[in-house]
Amino acid sequence: MKILIAGYFSAFWHEGAWCRALRELGHEVIEFPMKPYFAKNLWGRVQDRFMIGPTIDRINVDLLNAVQAAAPDVVLCYRALPLKPATVRALAAGPKGRLVVCYNNDNAFGDLGDKAYWRLFKKAIPAYDLHLAYRDSDVPHLGGKVPSYVLHPHYLPWLHRALPDDQVATWQSDICFLGHFEPDRRQQELNFLMNQVPAIYRLHGSFWAENSQGMAWQGMDTSELQGEDYVKALNGSKIALVFFSTWNKDTFTRRVFEIPVCGTLMLSQRTDTMQILYQEDKEAVYYSTPEELADKARYYLENDTVRAKIVEASRQRCVDSGYDIYSRMQAWLKVVDAMRGAR
Repeated sequence: MKILIAGYFSAFWHEGAWCRALRELGHEVIEFPMKPYFAKNLWGRVQDRFMIGPTIDRINVDLLNAVQAAAPDVVLCYRALPLKPATVRALAAGPKGRLVVCYNNDNAFGDLGDKAYWRLFKKAIPAYDLHLAYRDSDVPHLGGKVPSYVLHPHYLPWLHRALPDDQVATWQSDICFLGHFEPDRRQQELNFLMNQVPAIYRLHGSFWAENSQGMAWQGMDTSELQGEDYVKALNGSKIALVFFSTWNKDTFTRRVFEIPVCGTLMLSQRTDTMQILYQEDKEAVYYSTPEELADKARYYLENDTVRAKIVEASRQRCVDSGYDIYSRMQAWLKVVDAMRGAR
């Protein structure tokens, strides 16, 4: 199958990872990166933030030309916020067998849903042939006229894996959290935990330093980690915490598929979705209050054998349930094949 992927291509674990996995599965992939269109000045940032101006017009014209030249079977619009409804309609009106598919990992209907950058995306929702929804709660907002398929995120087998001890010797910690700061319950829970449970902590992500005044992590190196450093930090920790974005109204996140295959115990906020993905206290550990978080962190730090058993069970669950990117790609392409065959 020939697939054109249009998106920002800002982070390797988004569009780039999809391109790699699809190619390794035998598909032809054409990339249409949008980020280079935006100038690195004030006017470029204004156009990107408000989805206005000549750059937006140029992206839409160039995409239409690129699709006409490549003649793909599928146009996958990966958080392609600059696309106008008319452009999506034109793409969908192409050859009979072509499908125009939308994937958006952020929540356009959550606390940040009133941001101006969602303006064109929301108008274009009815024009797509298929929506790949990141979370179940997105589906009602995508309307009933266009089919939706819930596609959870994944881990990358070529990156997220257990490493030999000698590769993580300098990355050792008892408890880590690798993710961004949000002004939600995570700051209170983490501060409570660090004050109640003496341990070696590792905290990395955006905006933790700016929100460290008077908190237990004040003075720590909280710089963001990506790629191999992110994997080494997970491998080197006994317990990895999971907090969920209230901005996105998440009940799971990408890292819940990455942590287990890196050989680390996952200690997560308790949600219904997580209890479906991993069996509680057998494949993952959950909490609902700061006190329960501290109690469980303390227990699993002191019980290596129990912790190791859960770690192995969670890793096996990821493998058996197809939480990897290849399985996710095959899942949505199966939907696409069925839709194309029905046309």
